[in-house]
Amino acid sequence: MRVTAQLIDASTGRQLWADRYDREISNIFAIRDDITQSIAGTLGGSAGKLAQAEVARLSGKNPNSFTAYDYLMKGWYEWHKFTREGNAAALDLFDLARKIDPNYARAYVGLAWAYEMNYDYDWTDDYDKTLKLELENASTAVRLDPNDYQAQWVLGWASLYNRQYEKAMAGYLRARDLNPNDADLLADMGNLLIYVGQPKQAIDQVKEAIRLNPLHATWYVYYLGWAYEEAGMPKEAIEIFEKAIDLQNPDEEQLWYFPTVAAAYADPTVGRMDDARKIVKTFLSRKPEFSTSKAVSRYPYKTKELLDSYVNAVRRAGLPE
Repeated sequence: MRVTAQLIDASTGRQLWADRYDREISNIFAIRDDITQSIAGTLGGSAGKLAQAEVARLSGKNPNSFTAYDYLMKGWYEWHKFTREGNAAALDLFDLARKIDPNYARAYVGLAWAYEMNYDYDWTDDYDKTLKLELENASTAVRLDPNDYQAQWVLGWASLYNRQYEKAMAGYLRARDLNPNDADLLADMGNLLIYVGQPKQAIDQVKEAIRLNPLHATWYVYYLGWAYEEAGMPKEAIEIFEKAIDLQNPDEEQLWYFPTVAAAYADPTVGRMDDARKIVKTFLSRKPEFSTSKAVSRYPYKTKELLDSYVNAVRRAGLPE
């Protein structure tokens, strides 16, 4: 069976996306569900084809006529640049959306994710305050709309980094129940699974996200490599990282996976210490202030054993105390 799907802008008639699905005829209902999930995974989410089309539409709109939704979409465009400047712009845009409509749950979702990025990428001088603002905005989003999967999702993330593990798992599971077809959500849940000591489940879930969304963002692959390393499979992690990351001149997002890459090279079952030292040298040339003790204080591993395992791995690679 061959099924062709198209996404067309009804106002202009322009085709935004198309794909073809070839399946062996066995169970017609299983085929239907499989194709539905794949389309939803490709088009949905804050970075899917629909979101990209909305940003393109807004680029020609007069800002004086923007609605809360417009500011939200522009905010996501800036957020997905994964830069300090882009994230600062996103915060301002999400806040404008909130001011226009104080009951708009998605505006608080955006604010929570922007504060998350400031924390995650070390773009703040006050980590505790940033975490507090992230949790406050996520909680507000869920209070305004408890059936919004994006609100439950970001509450899961915020709860994880506030070391509220049961609440974090509950938020992610509720988000997944509300929308099991969002590939970004499935991939991002790998982060939680790794920190609570379930890296093999993270591998399975990220792989499923990649299957659902063949046009996935590169961070899906970084998460998969990270999950393999945490699961004690450094050779598989290296294979992924060497294909996905520019090890000579990494961008800001890729750089944060360098300690994990170095740990994989330095694993006793791999023994590529020269490569590990090269990775450490490149990383420290860009992040000279890095210290293992400072970094791990912000990593929400659920147990001391999980944290110690990570610390020992990066120290073996030569990263400073």
